[in-house]
Amino acid sequence: NDHDHDNSSSSSSSSSSSPQSPKLRMKLFTLSPDLEGQMRRKAQSPMEWPHVYQEYVTRIAAATTSKENDDDDDKLRQQIVQEIPKCDVEWSCQPDPQQHEYYLRETQQQQQQQQFQDSPFPHHTTTTNNNNNNMDHDAYHAIMIYGEAIVNSQMVPGQQIRIQDQLSLGNTEFWIHDRGFDPLTGDYIYGNQKNIPYHLKRVTTVVETTTTTTTDHSYQRVVVNPELQWTLGPQWREEQEYIERMEIIGGTSAQINS
Repeated sequence: NDHDHDNSSSSSSSSSSSPQSPKLRMKLFTLSPDLEGQMRRKAQSPMEWPHVYQEYVTRIAAATTSKENDDDDDKLRQQIVQEIPKCDVEWSCQPDPQQHEYYLRETQQQQQQQQFQDSPFPHHTTTTNNNNNNMDHDAYHAIMIYGEAIVNSQMVPGQQIRIQDQLSLGNTEFWIHDRGFDPLTGDYIYGNQKNIPYHLKRVTTVVETTTTTTTDHSYQRVVVNPELQWTLGPQWREEQEYIERMEIIGGTSAQINS
């Protein structure tokens, strides 16, 4: 995606809560082009990202003149990340009936399928009420507070993009309804043109391990879904397996978004 909130942005957040619906507000930041470039070159080695980031911050901090100037922290921060204006996101444990309709619809279909499989009378299914009591309470849902935002493209200098986005994050699944449009023509730049969110399933998780010292940390990537580990790269699959699985969707040049 041209709008790289998934792997090249960071966030800060503040929370507001009520007894019925706690919410978390998050600001989005983009990485400096230099730092982003270094991390992209390590795209196949995500375990190295923390080290790349720390080395970059250390180098920038050493180059920043420090004379007990209160502005130094702000200058340092601006060389590392920059806020994306009006891209604030609000997270909630309750899906929005309209903006997260895709999640409610699919969850209801899954429940009906499960009821069908569990029923002693396979040709008889009960109606599932589409309400929050049937939803996965471990899932969190996000909307853009301002509805949409116009940002500068990081891939095409001078190009602006009008972005719209909704997210649903569960323990093992992630829905990304991210679309980008030309602000002048309304033409699609990226995203699913059939208005179908990307539906991702968790393949790995990251486990933090500590050594004998309290300050030295390392990370280990652990596969939690062996059926999808072939998607992680050549070292996780045989070439024939890759060819066979890609044939199912029309080959490596398939126009998935069309």
